[in-house]
Amino acid sequence: SGTKLDGYQISYINSTDIWKYAEQVKNIIISDDKIKPEEYDHKYDLTTTGSKKIYGYLVDNGDDKAKYDLYIVANGVIYAPEDATGLFSFPNVEKIQGLEFVQFDNTTNMTAMFMNNDKLTSLNKKAINTSNVTNAAYMFNGCDKLNVSEKDFDLSKVTNKSYMVNKNLSDLVK
Repeated sequence: SGTKLDGYQISYINSTDIWKYAEQVKNIIISDDKIKPEEYDHKYDLTTTGSKKIYGYLVDNGDDKAKYDLYIVANGVIYAPEDATGLFSFPNVEKIQGLEFVQFDNTTNMTAMFMNNDKLTSLNKKAINTSNVTNAAYMFNGCDKLNVSEKDFDLSKVTNKSYMVNKNLSDLVK
């Protein structure tokens, strides 16, 4: 839930107005407030708990004017929700930077968290703490260009890892 933590919990992005632009998001940049866009097309409050805010800024992507870069910015630690289903599941994202600014310590459900990000080629996997996750089904399913393996994560508490990547790992990981 994140309310007892010293930081700010990010909301379900797919339940905010930002989601209507999901197919137009090319890059996701997560940062503290030192890297905040000066100019933006849209600004959204993504906070669920905490006295300060997490904002999402949609900025025209310089290379492709039909696409946006999504900046997720907070002045402090950003905590992922306990249920992070589909949190970063944007179909045209090519790059996600700054996962080290997000704490996943209390996250137990990462179902489809990056699902169908078929243009994503790299990710800071070390920043994704899965030590309390029980459901990782479809977490990276459809991320065809991403080199990801069950060996990259602590799956000791996971009870559902069906199709975590592009094949069913239930038979491979015991």
